[in-house]
Amino acid sequence: MLKKLIVLSTFNLIMTSTSFGFAPDRAIYGADNRTEVNQVSDPLILKQTKAVALMVRNTRLNSFDQSSYTFSAVSLGHGINLCPGERFAAQPALGECSGFLVAPDTLVTAGHCITGVSDCAQNSWVFNFNSDNNGKIKKSDVYKCSSIVATTQISNDQTFEDYAVIKLDRPVAGATPLQVRKRGKVRSRSKVYVIGHPDGIPMKVSGSARALPFVRFNFSFGEDFGLEKHDLYQNRKDVFTANLDTFAGNSGSPVFNKRSGKVEGILVEGEDDYEFDMNQGCNRSTRMKNRTFGVGEVVQRITKIPANLLQ
Repeated sequence: MLKKLIVLSTFNLIMTSTSFGFAPDRAIYGADNRTEVNQVSDPLILKQTKAVALMVRNTRLNSFDQSSYTFSAVSLGHGINLCPGERFAAQPALGECSGFLVAPDTLVTAGHCITGVSDCAQNSWVFNFNSDNNGKIKKSDVYKCSSIVATTQISNDQTFEDYAVIKLDRPVAGATPLQVRKRGKVRSRSKVYVIGHPDGIPMKVSGSARALPFVRFNFSFGEDFGLEKHDLYQNRKDVFTANLDTFAGNSGSPVFNKRSGKVEGILVEGEDDYEFDMNQGCNRSTRMKNRTFGVGEVVQRITKIPANLLQ
């Protein structure tokens, strides 16, 4: 699986990821399962949403009064020229990455989201950014990055690492740090879900997904007959893949095991987000078949991060 660069002129600032100037892509598998937070009834998931944040450029937050900010953001549909009928087109595309709490003032995200001190200094982390914010953000929900504990990006045949751990300027109020897997790994075909900010829009929960296998037996006759391995087979100790409906902006999102409710990993890359409709001159969400082998969103295993950093 390869990282792909999206070049969507007016949306560059929204879709880009800090120093690299791009964000790994995502896609939709089968039906679009992205759900607004206010439509979620599971009490555990609702509790978990409180520990997920959106990374936002400081310059996009404008002080309104003593207790709130307004923000500067174009709509998702306008920013990337979405075709009529695409979901969430009217919502503001405010941020660039997602992240989540593992301790009261410790946040985990993707390594390509926080690559150095400038990313720490130039961005804030906004909690509770949902579809019912009505154009304002509480100042009490906005936190600064005070320091970088660790950040890494390595991708070769031996190692795959894409994570960052940062300290916030104060403990996050009203949020319980997420529980994470401490040993072992998620089983293939286990049910998983993700919480985050696709394309930097208000938070979404996306489920009806599974961890995917790295190998299969191809029964078709010809040169492809036999055991087939995923492109990331050699990195299976560091990552797994899943058919999650995610987009750029979901980078850094926590991916949960449906059965245990614990974080299995960090969403870091995936398939192309959008396809250009030549007939209508606009962009449509990429649709993938759920059972297509060799595709899927890439998830950094949370166990790859040294446990002493998650404190």
